[in-house]
Amino acid sequence: MNLSNRDIAFLVILTAIPVLGYQFGMGNQVEQFPIIERLRDPNFIVGDFYTDSAVRFGPRFYYSWFVSFLTHIAPLAVVIFLLTCAVNFGLGLVTFQAVRKRLEGSPTGSAIAAALAIANSSFALGLAGYLRFESFQPASIAIPLSFAGFIWLAEGRRYLAAGAFFVASLSHPLIGPEIALVAYGSCALSDLVERKGVRELLAYIPSGLLFAALFFVAWVLPDLSSENVRLSSEEFFSIVPAFRSPHHYLGTTFPLSHYRQVAAFLAAIAILAYQLREAGQVALRNRLLFATGIVIVMCAASLILVDSMHNRLAASAQVFRMLMVVKWAGFLLFGAVASRWLGTGRPLLVAAPFLVLLSTGEAQPYVMLAATTLALAAERWSVGKRTEIVLTVLLALFAFYETMHIGSREEVVRAALAGMSIGLLYMSPLVLPVAAGLAISAAIALIAFGWVNRSLQISHRGIFNPTYQWSDLKTDDADIARWAKVNTPAGAVWITPPEFETFRLIAERPVVVDFTSIPLQELAMREWRRRIRDVYGDVPGGGFVAQHAMDANYRAMTREKAAQLSAEYRARFAVLDRETPWPGKPLYENGTYKAVSLETPH
Repeated sequence: MNLSNRDIAFLVILTAIPVLGYQFGMGNQVEQFPIIERLRDPNFIVGDFYTDSAVRFGPRFYYSWFVSFLTHIAPLAVVIFLLTCAVNFGLGLVTFQAVRKRLEGSPTGSAIAAALAIANSSFALGLAGYLRFESFQPASIAIPLSFAGFIWLAEGRRYLAAGAFFVASLSHPLIGPEIALVAYGSCALSDLVERKGVRELLAYIPSGLLFAALFFVAWVLPDLSSENVRLSSEEFFSIVPAFRSPHHYLGTTFPLSHYRQVAAFLAAIAILAYQLREAGQVALRNRLLFATGIVIVMCAASLILVDSMHNRLAASAQVFRMLMVVKWAGFLLFGAVASRWLGTGRPLLVAAPFLVLLSTGEAQPYVMLAATTLALAAERWSVGKRTEIVLTVLLALFAFYETMHIGSREEVVRAALAGMSIGLLYMSPLVLPVAAGLAISAAIALIAFGWVNRSLQISHRGIFNPTYQWSDLKTDDADIARWAKVNTPAGAVWITPPEFETFRLIAERPVVVDFTSIPLQELAMREWRRRIRDVYGDVPGGGFVAQHAMDANYRAMTREKAAQLSAEYRARFAVLDRETPWPGKPLYENGTYKAVSLETPH
């Protein structure tokens, strides 16, 4: 790998940085946890509709089986923590090496690119195209493996690339094959532009066929033999894209501001690509540009095929996820250009990479475009030192304003720690043991403060309130779930509010349905939708709009409606909003919720 001791020290620090604000038991990972627990223990919450349905063969199967296997060695919380660190290291390593080896970047520029990939979420079109997620999930494994496959394919190691794409597809059956298709397409187009012979193009076919065959055996063949009844395209569309997740599928519903951020990022990519014209940089640069173009075409096609035509295949592809390829391409190109900037010693060009790194979340594309534009202008028109200092100050003020206005303030802490580590390890005159010691000490101190702050609550910022295990979840919904686990019979079915997905895991009790946890097996999706209507009402719209309406309906739950649901679904208990009128004394209540019995007293 040709990594120096400084590089290794930096990658270790970068691996630990996301531990700040670490999230276990939160976010979309709770959709996989019940399946994992059921595979480990066949008696885990038997009777829970979601778990009973989702444990069958489906998109989460191989990932859940793998994590379940690891839970025989260590507890689930430990397994997820170690996997989180492993994928952080993998994403940082593949990004660092791509800039260093394939784009001829300096160690410092390569570190900037790796830090962007780990510590900066950038734009959020479709709320899916992230390189790193706040809570660990199947995509977390698939992303670094797929990017490694991309680089290996660009280097001509085609069978190694096919293997990486296949393993990625086992964790996430969309990300692995879709990045594989983008990679093969961009490499073939680049070879055509570079006037390589037909033999070079034909050389992609054997490894591509191998990947396709492995994918068919792993995913298509078992699904064909499962005798699973498929929903019609319209029914599928009405359940998943239109109702459950329009914020992932329907591009016409995304905020216009998100499209502006993508446009700014693409404009920055164009400027960066213009600046990378050295012979050793062109090969990967071209492949990244073609990959970016392919993804943009895919997203544009989705606006027609999904939003207008309701094409099921196009909807299932969730192509807006592939914007992660565009982000990664931009970060690689920026790292390569920043390598040259940092070597000049000029104030603007030295400050710009760090300002881009520190401008987190949705502010990042605008600051990257401003930085690349100003840097290009400063290089071409040889501005004076005083003018350059003024431009640096203006860029810093713009970066600060954008970050405070639309950026992710939690990420600023991680980005600042990454930037400080880069400065100490690569730019300071300190010897390696001292520089590494200071950087590692700073990371340990912040992580330790978060660990202690869980109990002391000195700071209420999320970055300093990590959750490492179930006991760290101290919200009212977690509290009532713990009460249910101790005070109600095992196997007792509960009715809960629509966003109570952690209840089944903490209480270890089955629930009738919840909005977050949707089984992806065909007929189970239909049953999920029916239960949602029964429990929460037939609300208008979808996504977050529907969720708010369901919350309102559930808060208006009546004793008569609860009795009907109890009779149909054999539910013995319910969690209600504390303010929901209810005859008799609740079994338990806290500041937000109350637990009630649905059984008729004798």
